[in-house]
Amino acid sequence: MKGVHDCAVVDPLPQAGAGGAAGSAAEESVTIRCDMTIVYPCEGRRHANWTHGARGGGRDALGAWLARAASAEQGSVHSFLALREELEAFGAPSQLSERALDAAAEEVRHARMMRILAHRRGGSPVDIPIEARARGRSLLEFAIENATEGCVFEAFAALVAAHQAVHASDEDVRHVMHEIARDEAHHGQLAWDIHAWCASQLTKDELRRVRRAMRRAFRELLIQSAQGRGEALFADVLGLPSPAVAVQLARALARALARALAREALSALGQGRADQSAHGDALRGQPGLLLE
Repeated sequence: MKGVHDCAVVDPLPQAGAGGAAGSAAEESVTIRCDMTIVYPCEGRRHANWTHGARGGGRDALGAWLARAASAEQGSVHSFLALREELEAFGAPSQLSERALDAAAEEVRHARMMRILAHRRGGSPVDIPIEARARGRSLLEFAIENATEGCVFEAFAALVAAHQAVHASDEDVRHVMHEIARDEAHHGQLAWDIHAWCASQLTKDELRRVRRAMRRAFRELLIQSAQGRGEALFADVLGLPSPAVAVQLARALARALARALAREALSALGQGRADQSAHGDALRGQPGLLLE
């Protein structure tokens, strides 16, 4: 997604009869420089209790981007707290809910760091209104959200953050994104471990629906990555990947997903549902592959 905030002519408009025949392509061309907003499809760990996406304003596009990032990190705090509640309600292993609580604490730190960056650049984050978690959500609905938001979008967010940690021209941004990238990789691992547990509880048909949702999420990721505007004026400051690089990252993630799903299918085919611990091991460690 992209938005144009301001455009200005860089080169002077060509004068009639100035060089070449009137009406030539050279005379009719003009260079326009635009200030644009970059919004990658990852806004932190989203949850069904979000009423809308990340928001925020600023005195310029850079401050507004940082404000939205801070808003998204704050929203992720609530996402992981809700995730923990649902894991406990579904009877998931306690270590998964404990890790979700740890992730919420890490998101508190992320939100604080991003707010500081936003305020320095004139950004004004807006907290995401959170609704009370809807009761009675099925395990299938929960598994689909985890698979798309965690295994796909959050894993991609970790890759983008890692890119920013290396390429951002702003030293403060590099430092913050280094910490965020490390934590987001752990959150991606949590998502895959939750997926492995969910897979052990779902029927074959339900698991196929989860896989289809993951593939749809990747198609969306590829499309939005290709449409991003990495050449926007502040992309270098933030270290955001160009559309070409973002697509490469998304495709690498897709290849890792294909390997994970292939292992999952082979595990289920070879052992049925009798040995679910081996089934979980087939998926464990996949976020490491996602960050290759």
